[in-house]
Amino acid sequence: MKEKLKSLSLNLLLIFGIFFFALLIYLVYIAGPNRAYEKEDRQLIEAFEKSNNITNLTLENRFAFDDVTYIVSNSSRTTLYWFSRDLKNSGFETYQDFSPAQRWVDGQGLTATDISYGVYEDKLVYFIRTDRFDFIIDFETQDVVLRIGV
Repeated sequence: MKEKLKSLSLNLLLIFGIFFFALLIYLVYIAGPNRAYEKEDRQLIEAFEKSNNITNLTLENRFAFDDVTYIVSNSSRTTLYWFSRDLKNSGFETYQDFSPAQRWVDGQGLTATDISYGVYEDKLVYFIRTDRFDFIIDFETQDVVLRIGV
């Protein structure tokens, strides 16, 4: 009886140890960097709000191509603002959802795996990822600005 209790206790201790180790790995290597990015994003958005006298901006996308840029929308979703990480470059456009980009994708006979906002050459663009190519299309005209892929 004591042998079974000792064996059961050891097994439970090992299971708890493995669970604790897995949780520690998750916190250090997965959640930790994400929280750091989220904190940096929030600080940059607050700095942009303060420098432009705007409040209640919501992060739409963090876009990295030539440089890291942030695309945010106001609380009423009437305007999209974008700004660079160093806050030196910025701009804004009237808010549009992804439906113009989706219409473009459908018109090309493609299937988009992801559609997001981006900034290319200091202009707001749609970034469209498909199975074979990535497309950057103009926000206003939906013309292809850049095609990436083979």
